Amino acid sequence: MPRTSVRQEPSAAALMTPRGAWADDGPAFAAPLEMWLDLTLLNRTGLNQVLERYALPLEVATYFQLRFQSPKVIAVDRALFLVTSVVAPSPRQLFVPHELKLCVTPTLVAGLYARVLRTQSPIGSILSQPTDVPSGGVARFVWKVLDGVVASYETVATTIPNHALARKGTEDQRVWKQRVAALVEVIGQQQVFLYNVARAGRKVGVDAQHEERVALDTRLERLLRSIDEVRHTVSETRTCFDTVDQPMRSTP
Repeated sequence: MPRTSVRQEPSAAALMTPRGAWADDGPAFAAPLEMWLDLTLLNRTGLNQVLERYALPLEVATYFQLRFQSPKVIAVDRALFLVTSVVAPSPRQLFVPHELKLCVTPTLVAGLYARVLRTQSPIGSILSQPTDVPSGGVARFVWKVLDGVVASYETVATTIPNHALARKGTEDQRVWKQRVAALVEVIGQQQVFLYNVARAGRKVGVDAQHEERVALDTRLERLLRSIDEVRHTVSETRTCFDTVDQPMRSTP
């Protein structure tokens, strides 16, 4: 699946590209069969022009410009619009979420995401791949991106113990528990999101093999169990320290 990175104004890039397979004014074979459009560096005008050039539904431009509070799977005419969160470790906040949006059709994946994700492994290497991407088409590429999303949760989870040790007081521990609970909620949302992608994706050809989705779901379940074990261990350790540190009362 060739990757096309849109790095300049559409007048120089997109407008010179033949219309997509759904265009009414040209043959379907004029455009690449499958492609990846990186929309990250475009302004609003450029984004609208590129999406129009590839004959995507008008609603897609609006969705790309909205901010969402939770993962979404939206069927839009002949396309599927996906919104999810990639997380990055944060020494102060445990994790920071970064929104990732994908518009998927049978022949195209268009993505908009925070630029910082290009420096985060492994999702960065997936989003900034060279022209020759692994075979498998649109479906394979989308699920590879979602694999990178799951990997970001796994990376953050490895920082949970150290984050707990950095929190000394009772108030700090309370904040730590809240942030871990927030991470657990995000992971749970991702499980629902992956299920909905697999179900709705059949209409546009991005449904995964059963084993692929199950494998990601299994990783998320394993991650939730691991986080729960860490929370239990930290709680027991904190209780032990609190008992040892209590001053001995003198007998009158």
